[in-house]
Amino acid sequence: MSKQLATLIFALVVHLTTNFHNALAGVLRASGSIPIVTSFSNEEVLSDYTFKFSPETTIPAGGLIKVIFPSQYRTGLGIPLSPSCSVPCEIDEYTVTFTLEEQVLAGASAEVTIEDVENPTSKGGTGNF
Repeated sequence: MSKQLATLIFALVVHLTTNFHNALAGVLRASGSIPIVTSFSNEEVLSDYTFKFSPETTIPAGGLIKVIFPSQYRTGLGIPLSPSCSVPCEIDEYTVTFTLEEQVLAGASAEVTIEDVENPTSKGGTGNF
């Protein structure tokens, strides 16, 4: 994955759930020289995806990070059962929702990982995350 694509992919938005309502909290910035790391980039191979970010505002414990995968990926990301992630997570079609177990301070670096995502069926770049 090119650095340019990885930078574009980090157009992620943080959503927080507080008292049964959603509030837009801020923008995530790419963290590190390679903000999205995959274990494999071969087509149709299972790969772990790690997203490294730094929030503009503090995200409290229980805050949600939503990552939307491009439509070139299979619905459900090719994961037949419950996903395995570095923090609790859920999948809804192309969207992975990570629930942060600990607070992430504004400007601090953090990362989330989802395992065994099936890579798209063709080589090359995909749409933006």
